[in-house]
Amino acid sequence: FAAAVLGDVFIPSDFPSFLLAVFLINLLAYFAYYVIMKFIHGEYPYPITIFCGFPTMVTWICALYFYFSTVTNWQLPAALSRVKNTECLVLDFYDNHDVWHIISSSPSSSGS
Repeated sequence: FAAAVLGDVFIPSDFPSFLLAVFLINLLAYFAYYVIMKFIHGEYPYPITIFCGFPTMVTWICALYFYFSTVTNWQLPAALSRVKNTECLVLDFYDNHDVWHIISSSPSSSGS
């Protein structure tokens, strides 16, 4: 909630990234609360949970890297935004944005 209020006060220039940050902070806060309450009530994670959870978190971090690597600027006209374009990363076809889509969808579909 505090991040949303700060966004209203400081008015971010990149609203989608700001909204993503608000959602991620909310997700991490609820996740931390959930884990802490599990430990308080004597429940501990199974090894399979750690085995699946760690790679999922690593994948999320990689996806965030590709999300925040700015290869375009949607606030500029297309001609000026193209200046920031880079070479394709994977198979000479997929750029940073495509890699972000692929990487960010894998934790969601892994069942973790």
